[in-house]
Amino acid sequence: MLELQCRAWLKSQKKMVSVVSINFVTGFITYIDEGALATPPPDDVVLMQYTGFKDKNKVKIFEGDIVINSDLGIDGYKDRDLSDNIVPDIRFCNEWLSSCETKVIGNIYKNPELYEDKKKK
Repeated sequence: MLELQCRAWLKSQKKMVSVVSINFVTGFITYIDEGALATPPPDDVVLMQYTGFKDKNKVKIFEGDIVINSDLGIDGYKDRDLSDNIVPDIRFCNEWLSSCETKVIGNIYKNPELYEDKKKK
């Protein structure tokens, strides 16, 4: 069984945090900020779930990550719509993510330029 692990993008702070707890009734998450628990307002949070896969460097792959796969060509972008390199909703993840050549290069929140730069080429 896949352990539920999440991270969150805090929109106002433009910061990624590891989620410690989620209150599914109120919608609040808790994370540790400088040694203290913090609870941002739910509308400031974009929650992303761990897919259960790791890249070739043992980095956990979460929803919203931008990945490359050298099995698919140069940097994984050859002859592919770049939207295929964005890890979608966890329900649509597949074995492609578990390939030994898959590598996380960023995510759509912290590194939107990776997606935009490659999309223009």
